[in-house]
Amino acid sequence: MHEALMERASRSTGQTAIQWKKSDSWINISYGELWKNVLALSLALASDYGIRPGDRAAIMLGNRPEWPTLFFALLCAGAIPVPISAQGTPKETGNILEDSECRIVFTENGVDPSAGFKNVSVDSNEFVRALSSSRQEAPIARAQRDDVACIMYTSGTTGHPKGVMLSHSNLLSNIHSIYKLGLMGTGDGVVAVLPLYHTYAMVVSTLGPLIYGGRVIFPGSIRSKEVMSAVKQSKAKLFIGVPLIFEMIHKTVTETLDKMPGPFRFLIDKVTMLLYVVRKKTGVNLARHFFCGIHRSLGDSLRVYMSGGASLSRRIEKDMFKFGFTILNGYGLTETSPVLTVNSARKLKFGSAGRPIENVEIKIVKKNKKGIGEIFVRGPNIMKGYYKNEDLTSSVLEDGWFRTKDIGRVDKDGYLFITGRVDDAIALENGLSMCPDEIEEVYSQRTPIKDICVFDVPSSRRVKVDPVIWAIAVPDMAKLRKKGISSPHDAVKKAFEKVSKTIGIPERLMGFSLTTETLPRTLMGKARRKEIKELYLSGGIRKEFPSKEKRLTKADLKVMRKPLAGKVIDCLRTQTKVGDIAPGDSFELDLGIGLIGRSEIANELDKALGVKTDEDEINRVFTVGELIAYVEKISR
Repeated sequence: MHEALMERASRSTGQTAIQWKKSDSWINISYGELWKNVLALSLALASDYGIRPGDRAAIMLGNRPEWPTLFFALLCAGAIPVPISAQGTPKETGNILEDSECRIVFTENGVDPSAGFKNVSVDSNEFVRALSSSRQEAPIARAQRDDVACIMYTSGTTGHPKGVMLSHSNLLSNIHSIYKLGLMGTGDGVVAVLPLYHTYAMVVSTLGPLIYGGRVIFPGSIRSKEVMSAVKQSKAKLFIGVPLIFEMIHKTVTETLDKMPGPFRFLIDKVTMLLYVVRKKTGVNLARHFFCGIHRSLGDSLRVYMSGGASLSRRIEKDMFKFGFTILNGYGLTETSPVLTVNSARKLKFGSAGRPIENVEIKIVKKNKKGIGEIFVRGPNIMKGYYKNEDLTSSVLEDGWFRTKDIGRVDKDGYLFITGRVDDAIALENGLSMCPDEIEEVYSQRTPIKDICVFDVPSSRRVKVDPVIWAIAVPDMAKLRKKGISSPHDAVKKAFEKVSKTIGIPERLMGFSLTTETLPRTLMGKARRKEIKELYLSGGIRKEFPSKEKRLTKADLKVMRKPLAGKVIDCLRTQTKVGDIAPGDSFELDLGIGLIGRSEIANELDKALGVKTDEDEINRVFTVGELIAYVEKISR
């Protein structure tokens, strides 16, 4: 890695390598200056700080020039960088430092001395002097391609953090394969706003661009206004983000359009759809010019946005494409250095994580009828193993293949579609399993919610079916208030019912709760599903907006007066243990009746009424009123 930077610096000495916006001014560092700083610091690491080959050293910094300088200087000294979050809790930090056996910690704010680790602030005079040292040239440690280049930690909260050992070969192969995608050219600016202790951000937004002659841009802040200002001023070409960032951009764009007068908005929608069809068929992006004001506000120099770390909503991806944006969704893990697949800018498929990058192989194991199974990957980017944990390493590496524990499918064109995690899969009534991510995607479309998390819970309404699919959702109160809706629960339920009618019975939600609390997510935007589920079951999440008391409409009263209505409702009460049942109640959301429950209801009706119900007809029934109408029809 460090030899690759040395070669780049010799070829691009005067070219800008890093731009850092500090306060209101820009600090520009050329490749020649960067390499000079790396060598000076490498010498100081050995002579002043006692760093020896093989030592681990933690980098606990925000995104600033000292981060890559330290990373490469440690490699030149033969040491192993251990990137750690600068915002981690003392417990998380302590767990990682202890597990990695770091000898020294480089930070901005310092570490509690009681932790027993030597701490050096990069803002100290001591460190600044080390960078400007003009002593003799430091010897550069010779590294083998299979040597460990860094240890990346994926967790530190449990007391058993996982240290992923990535070799020089792992990183270089991934960087080379990403470069071969043709997304970045020499001198192109890449915005590095994501924290560099994440492998995705470290490799794609910083290490890769530096080795291939790009220009790394540190905005100096994560506030959207200041980031966009930095993008415009630096004329960046590539923006590396996560779904949460693109969701915010999408929200801003759609809210702007929603404020337009009806006729004008109608016209814009028609033109947008026309330009979308043109782009899909010809590749010509006229929408970028039609929505030039929006692109200009974000930085009209940007050509490509990359999304990773979590799954980007297909709806948002498609909408942004219509608005003229090019967002390339990708997939990878820390253990894979990290990128495995990237969507194609020329032949983009919405909802897909793209095709494997060069030198990466993917296979799907134990496929179901839909071709969905567990994803295994192979290539030179696969980690050496977990630090000091051979048992865990052997559990995920099988004959050169890495077990991702993600679930997905590959289509006929080689595009990968991620459907969920093995650990998150929910067993359905029909014996199959469903990934909650898919259910969330369906129920979040065209519904008045801002966030949703789906998981399985013990049934509280039926004895024979356990568990059931449940959701905790955050209503979009601003949107509801704008429409004059006073009952969030009823509005969300009505929207969910429309969704339920479009999908199979086993995949339907069996109930939901609402809260205005923010649902826990990782920095990359992934829902902390287990944590949310535990909070929900323990009462740690405040449940708000209960359903209003049922009021029977004239239509309901008319249904209730039908001869067999009482007997049908008695059968439902017996099966569901629900006391207050009305004709408008839905089988799933109100009564908790799924596929097996419908069969039991049919048997009960056959016995109680002396009729012969048809199972297919019962499965088409959605509400209590529809069931009563069906029974009345076959009883004539």
